Amino acid sequence: MTSLVPRSLLAVVLGLAGVVAYQVLAPVPEIPDPPAQTLPARAAPPIASYTPPPRESYAVVNARPLFDAARRPIAEAQALDAASLAPPDVSLIGVIIGPRGAVALLRAADAPAAVTVRQGESIKGWELVQVTSDHVVLRTGVNTFTISIRGAKGIPQPDLKKQTAPGDAAPASAPAAQ
Repeated sequence: MTSLVPRSLLAVVLGLAGVVAYQVLAPVPEIPDPPAQTLPARAAPPIASYTPPPRESYAVVNARPLFDAARRPIAEAQALDAASLAPPDVSLIGVIIGPRGAVALLRAADAPAAVTVRQGESIKGWELVQVTSDHVVLRTGVNTFTISIRGAKGIPQPDLKKQTAPGDAAPASAPAAQ
């Protein structure tokens, strides 16, 4: 019984070796290429001329740069005159300071609504360079202007300089939440 298994394996190995030897040593007949077919020549249709849209149609793309995260228009350099040195007539409504940056809510005297201005952006030609919990700093050229938050009249305002970290105990004067 034990001699039967090695003899059958030997026969299989010799058979496979013979197949491999035939594949390597046998001549391969030449296979002819089929004849190439020629197609009748057709005249290509005329190419329509391309006329690009007018430059004015790209005004929106040019006004809101594609690779600027804020998508704000690029401000052109302006010559400084006495009017541009005057502080802007804006009031600070509020600020938001978080891990993704600082934002000021500013309202111009001639505007019906407030606008959000991120640090580094401009309003009325003045760049917002600093945002704190109670004021912002605007700059144009070498001139700076500070705007503070004005509290509502008759309502006591919290001390914005004192900030508690998460997990700190609330001040003793604060009422307990129920």
